[in-house]
Amino acid sequence: MLTSPLSCIKCRAAMTEQQLAGHMEPCRSCKTAGRATIFPAFLGDLPPSQLGTELSEAEQASCFHHESLSAEVACDFCGRFLCGLCDITFTEKHVCSACIERMALDEYAEQFTRSAVNWDVAALWTAFAGLFLWVLGPVAMAMYFVARRAQTVAPRVRPLGILALVLGVLETVGALILLLMIWL
Repeated sequence: MLTSPLSCIKCRAAMTEQQLAGHMEPCRSCKTAGRATIFPAFLGDLPPSQLGTELSEAEQASCFHHESLSAEVACDFCGRFLCGLCDITFTEKHVCSACIERMALDEYAEQFTRSAVNWDVAALWTAFAGLFLWVLGPVAMAMYFVARRAQTVAPRVRPLGILALVLGVLETVGALILLLMIWL
């Protein structure tokens, strides 16, 4: 369990355990919704490979933020060299904290969302394909439930996901009725 000085941004009351676990929850005092995204380094449970390695040669590139640590990767957006501690893997790209902040300010949002999967839209397309291939009905239903839990920067389009679920259920029921009619 994490006990830290992290507090509500409005009333400065201590954050709840659910908020510290990354869930959007209301503050106990002021009821303002909030959550904390805590980097593993904050908790101190990083494996030695992610703590960064000391520079061994003068010609080696150093981390942009930690001059004494060897660079392992470059940020895929700005090109800054990053050590294992500073490297953030996001949508299969290596990103620095400054670019994550810019993404939050929508400067790079298009680059992140372009490579992200919008599961609601994918489920709807699968459901439409299921009109011709009835075996895809259960797949569309499964994709709807994946969309509910998916951690992606692509915005959810809930009505499309619900439509995909309804079509998937109808296709599955229709396929079962057809199979029963053929079987009997």
